[in-house]
Amino acid sequence: MVRAGQRAGERTIAFRLTLSARAERELGDIWRYTSERWDSTQADRYLALLHDAITALPFRTRDAGRSFPAGRGYERQRVQSHCIWYRIEGSELHIIAVRHARMRSLSQLH
Repeated sequence: MVRAGQRAGERTIAFRLTLSARAERELGDIWRYTSERWDSTQADRYLALLHDAITALPFRTRDAGRSFPAGRGYERQRVQSHCIWYRIEGSELHIIAVRHARMRSLSQLH
């Protein structure tokens, strides 16, 4: 059976998702900034968008094409103005950080 967004012959790979304390903190910071800059409704919508992207990552297809290698074993998924930085280790997908897209350097993750 082929799932939505999947081509015939592709295999869906499911990973166990973990979220670092840093990523959780950054999501809170993003919500606060968006709420102060616009309003809480917009902040809720934007965080829901990020949440949807994060929860979809473990169910990506082998040739998803939307994630980009970022060196040192990291990958990143862009979602509007932010990038979700993650690393796959075995059957686990670790969300390392959620940073503004301007912060493209790996040194900024440490």
